[in-house]
Amino acid sequence: MFDSVFEPSSDHLSPARSYRAITRHTDGRIIHVRDIRASSDAEAIRIVTARGADIRTDLWSEDGLVQRFEVRSF
Repeated sequence: MFDSVFEPSSDHLSPARSYRAITRHTDGRIIHVRDIRASSDAEAIRIVTARGADIRTDLWSEDGLVQRFEVRSF
């Protein structure tokens, strides 16, 4: 599904994983797809939430769904 790469970090190589953030409208239409690279699930979640998780955003890795972010109406 995703390719793994190694990116230099300091004096050693640290693995970077591929992630895909998919944002959907309430009717299910995909309105935004964003591919990102991060060294961990936590880093990928920080990247997605820094931009803001609008409507419903699913964060996927090569292993499956990492986190789902939803805006709920009260």
